[in-house]
Amino acid sequence: MLAQVTRLRYWKSEHEEETCEDAYGENIADGLFAVADGAGTTLFSRVWASLLVEHFLRVPLMSTDPFEVEWWVSLAQEQFKRNVPEPEHMAWNAVQKAHNQGSHATLATLRVSTSDATQAQADLLVFGDSCIIVDKPSIEHLLSFPLEDPHEFEQAPICVPSKPALFNRYFHQCQAISLTLGANDVVVLATDAVSKWILSAGGGRYSDQKQAFAAVAQQTADSWPSFIRGCRARKEMVDDDSTALIISLFPDSSSQGTPLGSTREHSKQVREDRKLHFTQMQEDQNTERAAIYFGDGVDLRVEGVDLPQHQIRYAREVADAQKAVLTALRQELNNPNVVTIITPIWQKYAHLLYFEPCAENLRKTLTGLGVRIERPAVQREQVELPASPNEPEMLETREFPLDLTAILRSPQPMAPEEP
Repeated sequence: MLAQVTRLRYWKSEHEEETCEDAYGENIADGLFAVADGAGTTLFSRVWASLLVEHFLRVPLMSTDPFEVEWWVSLAQEQFKRNVPEPEHMAWNAVQKAHNQGSHATLATLRVSTSDATQAQADLLVFGDSCIIVDKPSIEHLLSFPLEDPHEFEQAPICVPSKPALFNRYFHQCQAISLTLGANDVVVLATDAVSKWILSAGGGRYSDQKQAFAAVAQQTADSWPSFIRGCRARKEMVDDDSTALIISLFPDSSSQGTPLGSTREHSKQVREDRKLHFTQMQEDQNTERAAIYFGDGVDLRVEGVDLPQHQIRYAREVADAQKAVLTALRQELNNPNVVTIITPIWQKYAHLLYFEPCAENLRKTLTGLGVRIERPAVQREQVELPASPNEPEMLETREFPLDLTAILRSPQPMAPEEP
């Protein structure tokens, strides 16, 4: 199949093109498309939104597995740290806000897994309220994912956080579906303002959603600004950054478009780098990080690394246990009754964390607070991750500092104000 992409973006009234917090990108040859919407209440959201799109085009997220998502997000977070100003170059209040909140963004992605002359199989994966809307000529109604009703946009979306301490693998979950696309289908990836306008039939201007969709699909980069200003003037659309990536599909026999490729697995380089980091975590006996780098296991299995299910389950239990204790500590660190509150929580997970090297700093912090770290009466049998047969080169990895105070004082994951 062939694909033709039209890129539409216009900023909210108080923004300029350089400060627009939406981002979009595509790689037709690899069948990858994405839009992101940075949360305007957080710092550097434009940088974070752009980075998420670029990251997906390089290393697409292919699974909703919570540990796979955490691995993927952690790579973007490391890149983000290198892209934002150093604290010494920021005002003190900006430093404080960046430390407490980080940046947040929604993300909508489409990955083509197979493509032939007349149809393609696509996997849609979305965080938050940016949407992927499909118009199939053979179907009476639009297909919209993940939101279908304009009233759903009133809820605060789940956004991807740039700050590792704010990421919660069971809260920051994405939604995913697969669908078959055919020649002559049109797909729109749009941030929330445009998505809501389409699903509300143009704010009630049109008799159905398909007419509103067609009005967007026929726009060009030159006509888009006046189109958006008109929608705002008629009170049909909120004054917000307004972005749409329009993908028009054609059969191979068409004179329009370029060949639509596909992506079924990560590149060899990505898989090899991941294997090196995983074996490093094995040698460091960092069970928590090993669970994250293993993720859903697909990349490592391709590279000849696999673990029995009981070892994967154990590693995940350790990671979840450490996260649970750290989360409770962040919430209660300044509470005068912190020891009373945290002691039973530690005891609940002590059978997993008492002997784990990855929890050493956590145990030291708890001891310093006055929590008694005693050998558990009931001990979970420790499961050793198999050692790597080769000595990998030393890799830069993210580890807990000896003093966890800064991490513990970070706020808890929560949905930011709507982008």
